[in-house]
Amino acid sequence: MINLKHVDISEGEVHFNGVGAEKEDVFELEKLESFSKVVLVNEDDISEMCNRAPNLVQLELMTLEHWGSLFSSLMCLIYLETLAIYHRSEFPMSGISMIFPQSLKELTLSCCGFLWDEISRIGALPNLEVLNLLSAFIGRKWTVGVGGFLNLRFLKIEHNSIKHWNMSVDSFPCLEQLVLRWCGKLEEIPSSFGSMPSLQRIEARSCCPSARKSAVKIRNMQRDDMKNSDFKVIIYLN
Repeated sequence: MINLKHVDISEGEVHFNGVGAEKEDVFELEKLESFSKVVLVNEDDISEMCNRAPNLVQLELMTLEHWGSLFSSLMCLIYLETLAIYHRSEFPMSGISMIFPQSLKELTLSCCGFLWDEISRIGALPNLEVLNLLSAFIGRKWTVGVGGFLNLRFLKIEHNSIKHWNMSVDSFPCLEQLVLRWCGKLEEIPSSFGSMPSLQRIEARSCCPSARKSAVKIRNMQRDDMKNSDFKVIIYLN
């Protein structure tokens, strides 16, 4: 028998059934720790996977349909720490009840089509440290609620149409790095980041001039007011 610890499925549309293991080895899936690049081709796959591999710590999914039961199934993975969802359907996932295991430490969402109002459930995750939003949310305005993202250390936002970003002064209290790439409509990075003692670095790539200007303002606030002489702002024009 094989002792499965990691399965990498990277080519084609693969049903979960078997996931590359022989049928007589299927019971070994309960010991599996990591799935990488699992392609889900029907809605039954997600519940089957979670039922047969409940001890997953790391999971990367490519969804090809509209997944009504995706998040409720993921809640069975009580040890899950790293999750990536790459949505490849023409139907946005907005409106689905977005819930995640409380154990999550790192989350990547791509092309999901959520609305910014739906992000509060992510902000409430108690152990989340890394968040990558890759064209994951739509809308022009993001208002971060009070006390959101309490343990987040790293935030990346790429290819987003966000224009206005508002946040409470007590949001992101542990954030160390902020990365903004190809957010050409964002007018300003919230000035609250200038008084955030944990923040060490801002990277802005292909952002509009006013956003770049606000990044420099935050750097000056960090260095002059917070006495954070090591604070860095890295700006790429393209």
